[in-house]
Amino acid sequence: MVFEICVLGILLFTSVRDIRKKEILAAEIILVGIISAVRTTTMIYTGSFDIISFAASFLPGIAMLLASLITGESLGYGDGLLVLLSGPALGGELVLGTVLLAVFICGLFSGILLVIKRAGRFTRVPFVPFMTLGLAVMEFAKI
Repeated sequence: MVFEICVLGILLFTSVRDIRKKEILAAEIILVGIISAVRTTTMIYTGSFDIISFAASFLPGIAMLLASLITGESLGYGDGLLVLLSGPALGGELVLGTVLLAVFICGLFSGILLVIKRAGRFTRVPFVPFMTLGLAVMEFAKI
C-alpha cells in the first residue's frame, strides 16, 4: 500500500501540471520509475517476486505507448511512459484497472464536454487527472 500511495501522491502533483500546461515532467516519470525499482527490489529480497507478473505489469504502458505512436500522439507519450513505469509499483492488475477506469471516466467527461459544446472533436484533454482518480477509486474503494 505504501508504493501505491507514493505513486498516487506523484500523480496528484502531475495532474496539476497536466491540467495547467498539458505536460508531464521527466522528473515525475523518473520518480515513479524509482518507486517501481524499489518495490521490485523489495519483492526480490523478500522472495515474493514473480517474473510473469512483473512482465505483465508493463503491458498497459506498452499499449498506451503504441496508441501514442499510432495516433500521432493524440494520447501523449508522457502518459504512456507514466503508466509504463508505474506498472511495477502498482502491480499488473491494479495498473490495468486504473487505466481502464481512467479511460472510461475520461471518455465520459469528454462526451459531456462535447454535448454541452465546451469542447470540439480535437480538443486535448489531460489524462493524468483521470488516472489519479482511477487509482484513488481502485485503491481506496477496493474495486
